[in-house]
Amino acid sequence: SQGKKCKMLRKVKFPLKLDVESFCESNLRKSIGARRMADKAKRDEELGLDSLKVEKKAKTESTTSKDDQAMEIDSSIQPADTTGFYQLFGVVTHKGRDADAGHYIGWVHQKDDDWSKYDDEKVSPCKEEDIVNLCGGGDWHTAYMCYYKRIDTMPVERPKKKGKK
Repeated sequence: SQGKKCKMLRKVKFPLKLDVESFCESNLRKSIGARRMADKAKRDEELGLDSLKVEKKAKTESTTSKDDQAMEIDSSIQPADTTGFYQLFGVVTHKGRDADAGHYIGWVHQKDDDWSKYDDEKVSPCKEEDIVNLCGGGDWHTAYMCYYKRIDTMPVERPKKKGKK
């Protein structure tokens, strides 16, 4: 009996922004958490939200909840050099059903929602929505390798587009 190669056709989703904090060991997870809280406090201060936090603290000085305690920065924990977030910047896909044949294409992030599709010598623009659809599930492009780069500053959450979850 001889084995036969085949391509997996099942959908495999991948994130545009990867958070690795939950994969880290306990001490590093605490250090990443301290970094994120420090970055958030700095951003709040830059936006003038620090005064609101002081006012709220004064009002609730006598009743400190578990949530408030969890949000405080533990000064004994050294913040990490990393935020624990990684941004997708490239994808290599395979199109075709056969594991020994088909076509490979590169997809590279340019800026914001703009990506480029590199199909041999033909380069064409595409959008983030196209990248999300590279999760496979049939004859369409299937992400073969995803490339991420470390995000050194806390990412600002983009508002969700209407009609999408």
